[in-house]
Amino acid sequence: MLNLTPDDLICRVITLIVALTIHEFAHALTADRLGDDTPRAAGRITLNPLKHLDVFGSLLVLLTGYGWAKPTPINAAVLRQRSRWAIVWVSVAGPLSNFLLALLAAIPLRLGWVKVVLPTGILPTLGEFLYIFFYN
Repeated sequence: MLNLTPDDLICRVITLIVALTIHEFAHALTADRLGDDTPRAAGRITLNPLKHLDVFGSLLVLLTGYGWAKPTPINAAVLRQRSRWAIVWVSVAGPLSNFLLALLAAIPLRLGWVKVVLPTGILPTLGEFLYIFFYN
Protein backbone atom coordinates (compact mmCIF):
# COMPACT_ATOMS: atom_id res chain seq x y z
CA MET A 1 0.00 0.00 0.00
CA LEU A 2 2.48 2.69 1.14
CA ASN A 3 5.65 0.64 0.65
CA LEU A 4 6.85 1.52 4.15
CA THR A 5 9.32 -0.90 5.62
CA PRO A 6 9.61 -1.14 9.40
CA ASP A 7 12.98 0.62 9.08
CA ASP A 8 11.42 3.53 7.21
CA LEU A 9 8.64 3.81 9.77
CA ILE A 10 11.04 3.80 12.72
CA CYS A 11 13.20 6.46 11.07
CA ARG A 12 10.15 8.60 10.37
CA VAL A 13 8.99 8.33 13.99
CA ILE A 14 12.40 9.37 15.31
CA THR A 15 12.67 12.17 12.78
CA LEU A 16 9.14 13.34 13.56
CA ILE A 17 9.78 13.52 17.27
CA VAL A 18 13.20 15.14 17.08
CA ALA A 19 12.93 17.48 14.09
CA LEU A 20 9.42 18.86 14.57
CA THR A 21 9.86 19.30 18.32
CA ILE A 22 13.16 21.15 18.00
CA HIS A 23 11.81 23.22 15.09
CA GLU A 24 8.83 24.51 17.09
CA PHE A 25 10.92 24.87 20.26
CA ALA A 26 13.31 27.12 18.31
CA HIS A 27 10.46 29.39 17.26
CA ALA A 28 9.14 29.54 20.84
CA LEU A 29 12.51 30.12 22.50
CA THR A 30 13.44 32.87 20.05
CA ALA A 31 10.14 34.68 20.57
CA ASP A 32 10.55 34.35 24.33
CA ARG A 33 14.10 35.71 24.23
CA LEU A 34 12.89 38.65 22.13
CA GLY A 35 10.34 39.63 24.78
CA ASP A 36 7.15 37.83 23.72
CA ASP A 37 5.75 35.78 26.60
CA THR A 38 3.00 34.20 24.47
CA PRO A 39 4.90 30.93 23.82
CA ARG A 40 5.77 30.66 27.52
CA ALA A 41 2.12 31.23 28.51
CA ALA A 42 1.11 28.49 26.04
CA GLY A 43 3.62 26.07 27.59
CA ARG A 44 5.70 25.84 24.41
CA ILE A 45 9.13 26.57 25.93
CA THR A 46 9.74 22.85 26.30
CA LEU A 47 11.26 19.95 24.42
CA ASN A 48 8.25 17.80 25.29
CA PRO A 49 7.01 16.54 21.89
CA LEU A 50 3.43 16.31 23.15
CA LYS A 51 3.31 20.11 23.42
CA HIS A 52 4.40 20.58 19.80
CA LEU A 53 3.11 17.70 17.68
CA ASP A 54 -0.17 17.96 15.81
CA VAL A 55 -2.03 14.63 15.53
CA PHE A 56 -3.02 14.89 11.87
CA GLY A 57 0.27 16.50 10.80
CA SER A 58 2.21 13.78 12.62
CA LEU A 59 0.16 11.03 11.01
CA LEU A 60 0.88 12.49 7.60
CA VAL A 61 4.61 12.59 8.36
CA LEU A 62 4.50 8.90 9.18
CA LEU A 63 2.47 7.96 6.10
CA THR A 64 3.81 10.34 3.45
CA GLY A 65 7.00 11.87 4.84
CA TYR A 66 5.37 15.33 4.82
CA GLY A 67 3.42 16.97 7.62
CA TRP A 68 3.49 19.65 10.30
CA ALA A 69 3.47 20.43 14.00
CA LYS A 70 1.31 22.85 15.97
CA PRO A 71 2.25 26.44 15.08
CA THR A 72 3.96 28.31 17.88
CA PRO A 73 1.75 31.16 19.08
CA ILE A 74 3.39 34.60 19.08
CA ASN A 75 2.23 38.16 19.57
CA ALA A 76 3.53 40.13 16.58
CA ALA A 77 2.74 43.47 18.25
CA VAL A 78 5.04 42.69 21.18
CA LEU A 79 7.79 41.54 18.84
CA ARG A 80 7.46 44.67 16.65
CA GLN A 81 7.95 46.84 19.75
CA ARG A 82 11.22 45.08 20.43
CA SER A 83 12.65 45.29 16.92
CA ARG A 84 11.61 45.53 13.29
CA TRP A 85 13.52 42.30 12.71
CA ALA A 86 12.16 40.31 15.67
CA ILE A 87 9.44 38.55 13.64
CA VAL A 88 12.02 37.64 11.01
CA TRP A 89 14.29 36.08 13.64
CA VAL A 90 11.40 34.10 15.13
CA SER A 91 10.41 32.89 11.66
CA VAL A 92 13.95 31.91 10.69
CA ALA A 93 14.64 30.10 13.98
CA GLY A 94 12.68 26.95 13.00
CA PRO A 95 14.28 26.36 9.57
CA LEU A 96 17.68 27.26 11.02
CA SER A 97 17.22 24.55 13.66
CA ASN A 98 16.44 22.06 10.85
CA PHE A 99 19.62 23.04 9.06
CA LEU A 100 21.69 22.68 12.24
CA LEU A 101 20.15 19.27 12.95
CA ALA A 102 21.03 18.17 9.41
CA LEU A 103 24.61 19.34 9.85
CA LEU A 104 24.87 17.58 13.19
CA ALA A 105 23.47 14.35 11.80
CA ALA A 106 25.78 14.55 8.76
CA ILE A 107 28.95 14.59 10.82
CA PRO A 108 29.07 10.82 11.53
CA LEU A 109 28.35 10.07 7.85
CA ARG A 110 30.96 12.49 6.54
CA LEU A 111 33.67 11.35 8.92
CA GLY A 112 32.98 7.69 8.16
CA TRP A 113 32.02 6.90 11.75
CA VAL A 114 28.80 5.31 10.55
CA LYS A 115 28.66 2.69 7.85
CA VAL A 116 25.62 2.85 5.58
CA VAL A 117 24.38 -0.64 4.78
CA LEU A 118 21.24 -1.99 3.20
CA PRO A 119 18.44 -2.60 5.71
CA THR A 120 18.39 -6.16 6.99
CA GLY A 121 16.58 -6.11 10.34
CA ILE A 122 13.55 -4.51 11.88
CA LEU A 123 15.49 -1.74 13.65
CA PRO A 124 17.72 0.42 11.44
CA THR A 125 21.36 0.86 12.27
CA LEU A 126 22.55 4.38 13.00
CA GLY A 127 23.95 4.56 9.48
CA GLU A 128 20.64 3.51 7.94
CA PHE A 129 18.77 6.04 10.06
CA LEU A 130 21.07 8.90 9.08
CA TYR A 131 20.97 7.87 5.43
CA ILE A 132 17.16 7.84 5.38
CA PHE A 133 17.06 11.07 7.39
CA PHE A 134 19.10 12.89 4.74
CA TYR A 135 18.21 11.25 1.47
CA ASN A 136 14.47 10.53 1.74
